[in-house]
Amino acid sequence: MKKFLSFLALLFVGFMPIAIQAQTVSTFVSSGLNKPAGLATDAAGNIYVADEQGNQVLKYTPLGVKTVVASPVGGYQLPNGVAVDADNNIYVSTNHFDQHTVFKVTPANVVTEVEPGLISGPVGVAVDGDNNLYVADFNVNTVRKITPAGVASVFTTQVEFPVALTVDGSGNVYVIGGNDSEVHKFNAAGTLLTSFNGFNYPSGIAVDASDNVFVADTYGHRIAKITPAGVVTNYAGSEGIADHVDGPLADAYFTEPFGIAIDANDQIYISEFSPNQIRKITPATLPVTLISYTAQVEDNYTLLKWRTESEQNNKQFIIYRSGDDKDFKELKRMDVVLNSSNIKNYSYTDKTPLNGNNYYKLVQLDADGKVNELGVRVIAFNLNTESVKLYPNPTANKAIVTFMASKYLTASISDINGRILQTQNLAAQQTEVEIDLSSFPKGLYFVKLSGANGTLTSKLVKK
Repeated sequence: MKKFLSFLALLFVGFMPIAIQAQTVSTFVSSGLNKPAGLATDAAGNIYVADEQGNQVLKYTPLGVKTVVASPVGGYQLPNGVAVDADNNIYVSTNHFDQHTVFKVTPANVVTEVEPGLISGPVGVAVDGDNNLYVADFNVNTVRKITPAGVASVFTTQVEFPVALTVDGSGNVYVIGGNDSEVHKFNAAGTLLTSFNGFNYPSGIAVDASDNVFVADTYGHRIAKITPAGVVTNYAGSEGIADHVDGPLADAYFTEPFGIAIDANDQIYISEFSPNQIRKITPATLPVTLISYTAQVEDNYTLLKWRTESEQNNKQFIIYRSGDDKDFKELKRMDVVLNSSNIKNYSYTDKTPLNGNNYYKLVQLDADGKVNELGVRVIAFNLNTESVKLYPNPTANKAIVTFMASKYLTASISDINGRILQTQNLAAQQTEVEIDLSSFPKGLYFVKLSGANGTLTSKLVKK
């Protein structure tokens, strides 16, 4: 029986400028391979290839520079699946009669066997967002789940001859069945939700950041797409026609697409088994080319910064925030100039961050109403300690007091004799107030913040 392969698709948050103007297909690797099978990518955009009959695993940089991944003593025998976790550990499955094993290769090139004696005939491997490893154990009709702590369990036995699998952002697991050529969708608990058919011996499967699933339909000689709503369409290639044509996506042809992987920029890599090549689908340019997006702590605030190289048809940037519940709420909309070919810098300060983890999602809205998510950054705060600032101090006339929101009700100024000179009421979300000493003589004053849970007094000098 023909072997079937798999790969890993991970979610990433890095960005690189893209200059392609439309979806295009190109040949990424044209030589040096012997039956390339499973594919994977890492956070840096490197591509990993299980070169089945070459008995090796290869690593290519985004520019195509090749190195060989460390192997066990005696080497790999028919490596067919490959996956990379968030810690850059590489998992390689082999299904030779002398070596039916999953190997783990650490960043330090230490090679060990995963669960020796447990796995009978591994083909596809995948890793979820929590670094749980999933193994398509082909010979015993089983998908296994292995936690980072090494606890192994049976995820499902409902797929005959599972050959490839991937995990989406919600923890749903998609498994290709080698017997029925269907894609079976399970929730994180292992309950079968639905199945998709219409494929011709598919061998590889990947999911992008938007939870679209892409299937390498091997003998259909095409790439199929399953939307989150469950709609199956032809994405690339022409069903039943084997050929090699690069160029615009609509004009491209494939021959025996086998493994498939998607990088952080939604570039799709496809191994072609018999042609011994790796093809690449480059997406169309987004309306905004993002150079960087960062989040950093500034006192008890979060400072978000992002930089764009160019903008086309751009209407707004929208910032959302959530805690660990991932219930994102809108913080800010920023109107922008529709088109720009210059580098532009943006920033936003969140003056009322949550206690604990804060997740900041940057979204771009174009003039046609289309939304593009540009990335998520996380900042952690411990807001149990008080932070009040008074500046400039000394001051010639005016000063600013900053403080935590929802903590104080009033701000007052008094002289050294305790006489109250001014009192201001504070709004619930207010985080700063201006102190005006213009009408008072030089000397020492006291600024007092008062709230339901106590007061805080600071000295202020007028020079």
